[in-house]
Amino acid sequence: MSDYQEFLNGVVGVVEATSYESMCLWREYHLAREKSWVQDLGGYLPTVGHIDGRPVCLSLHINTVDGHKLLFIEATSQVVDHSMIEEWLKANLPATAFRDDGKYLNKENSMNFHNVFPRGV
Repeated sequence: MSDYQEFLNGVVGVVEATSYESMCLWREYHLAREKSWVQDLGGYLPTVGHIDGRPVCLSLHINTVDGHKLLFIEATSQVVDHSMIEEWLKANLPATAFRDDGKYLNKENSMNFHNVFPRGV
């Protein structure tokens, strides 16, 4: 297993959030609700494609929230193609990051963060 695959291994959901939004979620869930929150200080910045010769880059960070390994993403390049990013996520994330028998990527924005946690947990 490559370092990259190991980094993503076990991810159960994806949260699209800026660094500020991530900090606000940490404050709400860890400080106010007292949920455990462990931030992996590593990360990746893959180029998921190009538009007119310009890269489409995606910042990846892992936070384990209340025992759930979540991937936090932020498009950081000058140009962004959300369909390209979605396809890259679907091609690179493990089966654990999908719901409804693998039909849908378990992905939410910061406002709907609470929906990314696996059901029945």
